[in-house]
Amino acid sequence: MAFTPGETVGSYRIIEKLGHGGMATVYKAYHAPLDRDVAIKVLHPAFKNDPQFFARFQREARIVAKLEHSNIVPVYDFSEHEGEPYLVMRYVQGDTLKPHLQDAPFSPAETLRIMRPVCNALAYAHDRGVLHRDIKPSNVMLTPDGGVYLTDFGLARMVEAGESTLSQDMMVGTPQYISPEQAQGERDLDGRTDIYSLGVVLFEMLTGSVPFSGDTPFAVVHDHIYKPLPLPSAVNPNINPQVEKVILRALAKDKNDRFEKVQDFWQALKNALKPLAAQAPTLAKAVAENPSAAIPAKKSDKKKFIIAGGAIAALLCLCLFAVIAINSENDKEEEQASMPSMHTEMARTPDHPDTQPPADQPPPPPKDSPQNPPPPAEAPPPANNEGDSAAAERLLQEGQRLLADDPMGALPLFLEAIDTDRHFIPAYTAAAEAFVAMDQPLEAADTLQAGIESNPQDLRLRLTLARLQMNYERFPEARATLEDILEAQPNNALAHTGLARIDVAEDDLESAEAHLDQAKQINPNMPEIKIVEAQILWKTGQKREAVQLLREAAQDPKLNESVREELRRLLEKYGQQLPPPK
Repeated sequence: MAFTPGETVGSYRIIEKLGHGGMATVYKAYHAPLDRDVAIKVLHPAFKNDPQFFARFQREARIVAKLEHSNIVPVYDFSEHEGEPYLVMRYVQGDTLKPHLQDAPFSPAETLRIMRPVCNALAYAHDRGVLHRDIKPSNVMLTPDGGVYLTDFGLARMVEAGESTLSQDMMVGTPQYISPEQAQGERDLDGRTDIYSLGVVLFEMLTGSVPFSGDTPFAVVHDHIYKPLPLPSAVNPNINPQVEKVILRALAKDKNDRFEKVQDFWQALKNALKPLAAQAPTLAKAVAENPSAAIPAKKSDKKKFIIAGGAIAALLCLCLFAVIAINSENDKEEEQASMPSMHTEMARTPDHPDTQPPADQPPPPPKDSPQNPPPPAEAPPPANNEGDSAAAERLLQEGQRLLADDPMGALPLFLEAIDTDRHFIPAYTAAAEAFVAMDQPLEAADTLQAGIESNPQDLRLRLTLARLQMNYERFPEARATLEDILEAQPNNALAHTGLARIDVAEDDLESAEAHLDQAKQINPNMPEIKIVEAQILWKTGQKREAVQLLREAAQDPKLNESVREELRRLLEKYGQQLPPPK
């Protein structure tokens, strides 16, 4: 039975049909109680002939619903309508990876941009004992703002081993992407079957074709089991030999010859594609000689960051609260447009103790403050010598004069500053900001990571990295970064509030409130705490209280401009105007 637009299914009103496949049909629907659009996936009606199916469906749906990861499309609900089971999922606006494969081969930067979140999502699920079993391009969602999501976890598990005619006749998994052991009907599968399927996706991204494409599904499955894998370089001669080794290992016929874990696959792929992490301190000369080398061969679909008025609308803000409210996917462009320049937020390095922090940054607490003790680790190593430090400072200042209008021209200066003094923290943040302005966030992250490796005791770069990860909704990575900071400095209010923001984004409001309580104990007067509290109130339906809290926060005449801008944006979103300070 097909649903029709306007029909009510449970508490959901069907809007339109989005598509259908062999196992399910997908609809866009509206959920009035929470005022949001959702996707409803209705399983094939033949499954209701299987007396065990609905119990299996409920069991698997509960398991999948527990997956809470920023790159996994979450399951909100499940039920049945007139005997037909359905899943309710987040509605993700965008395309799947499948139509984008017509543009293959992908550049290394774009390949990393897509594979990284997919690997993160799979690793998270595997660590919790959940396999996907049907990794393919049509199950990878790409949003206009650069988000990457993996969908349809557990669907293959729901329909396998059933007694319905459909489940007996159909193959669980997609022939072009199925692993040999899955094709042979093995039941004792593990994460390596997903790695094989992911390897096929990687093969297709870098060559433009799948390794096996017979005339019939049976022929394709036969080839996966018995036919030697064609060399990727035979299809695309430009493939790096190290990348080819990664593909060949992922697609080994014997699962024991593959990568054991997704994390191993990702690390090998990242190393093979030579990310900036290994090159940042020595890249200055290459970029200076050939500036176009800093630009990826293939532009991503991410929204370009706004450059205006001498301030980069970047995602790299050291102060984790300054300007972002991670409570709605639809706010990303607006959030990015309100970002201040990172270097105006960045405190100076220990090499310049006489330099005061920027006026729009709260002054640091006294060194002997019991609420904000210094990190137990030693201070960063000193610069090579005073001449190196001064030279790095000059290069930084010269690059900053170019940054707003010519980030590509500024980048070699920042990288040369890093070469000159690897402990000069502002050079790393400025280089990262330049990469973001050129729409290269992966390189920005790797630059920050290189700075962390050279300055492991300095928490500022970790805070900046967390900010970048949060803005790209890489919440597990951002959480890990913030937790590393708290391990070194347990009373870091910035990190606690950053964790609260992640919790709000992931709808874990109880945890968000716990982190806010910790931040309040450290610095109860931070206006950013009120911003997160207001977001929690809004999400729980207390909209009037949320607006009142924001208006009260806006009355503070001491607010810095970035916080005031966030208050203005949130109030406008809630239909209010920013009141003038008292």
